[in-house]
Amino acid sequence: MAASASASASASASASASASASATPSRQILSVNPYENHPSLTQIEADVLWEYAKLNQHIEGLVTQTRSLRETPDETMLKQLRLGFWRERCAVRDNTGG
Repeated sequence: MAASASASASASASASASASASATPSRQILSVNPYENHPSLTQIEADVLWEYAKLNQHIEGLVTQTRSLRETPDETMLKQLRLGFWRERCAVRDNTGG
């Protein structure tokens, strides 16, 4: 009985802590722990939730960058790839005598 009460208290603390984390500006989450001093969380729980929030921030940034690359390819990278392809093709042609 105590375990289920503890689990539900922990779940509600996580939910309310998540709500406070979403209110924190996204860049600030990397330097300020929004879960610190939360009355329903131990210090370790607050630290773990903060690490997950920071990881989430990094993943969101990665997803954003991936989407932008998918939608508009990096022209500099495409030029470098094309140059490398043609250099390799010319080197193969020179080696085969054709």
